[in-house]
Amino acid sequence: GDVRGAVMAEKAVTSALRVTAEVLNEIGAINNQVTVNVLSSSDFLVVRSAIMLALKSHPDARRDVADALAQIEQPQVIEAQPC
Repeated sequence: GDVRGAVMAEKAVTSALRVTAEVLNEIGAINNQVTVNVLSSSDFLVVRSAIMLALKSHPDARRDVADALAQIEQPQVIEAQPC
């Protein structure tokens, strides 16, 4: 067979695979943003309701907890650290 031609073809394929891997890595880095809003999750709302119901007979504590929850329920953006 044509060894020289086979080596050239192998180098071309390797080069193409390297470029493809670099492009895919860049695309992955660009689209690696995930948004999780735990405060609007149904689980959090159930827990929040249970806490407020349990504190119904403790108005001062209920008000303090409601104030604390209101502070953390304000929208906040947390930047993810690259892996």
